[in-house]
Amino acid sequence: MDQEVFKPFGPSIVKINIPENIINEMNLFVDDTINNQFKIDKLNEGPKLAGNVYQEFLMTTDFMKKIKWAEFLAAECDSWIWKEKNIKLKKFEIIKSWIVRQFKNEYNPIHYHTGDISGVGYLKVPKTMGETSQKNKQINQNGKLIL
Repeated sequence: MDQEVFKPFGPSIVKINIPENIINEMNLFVDDTINNQFKIDKLNEGPKLAGNVYQEFLMTTDFMKKIKWAEFLAAECDSWIWKEKNIKLKKFEIIKSWIVRQFKNEYNPIHYHTGDISGVGYLKVPKTMGETSQKNKQINQNGKLIL
């Protein structure tokens, strides 16, 4: 487990890499979902959630079991909590997990989740994030701000 822990303020934040096989399975899940109107209607929770995002697909329990999502997250959280607090994780439960398809002008505002840990993962990120809203600033190839 390759983890980076940050403590910019308050609680720590951990950065991990999602295994490529899990990312590939999640991308296939989305591809399959967006090509099936029944699945879109059943799994799209975008209109019910905090953000201004058209499609946020709920991952089904069967799918999460298939890709061992809970096992991966539990192992990473256990390692993180052990490093930070010297405490072994006794229980790990996923309340809900979504895959968000986010496009230009869509956003998720600051919001709260139930549970003890919340996270975000990135499956597909464009090589460039597009133009900046402040024309005197530029973004380099690595996504860093150039002043």
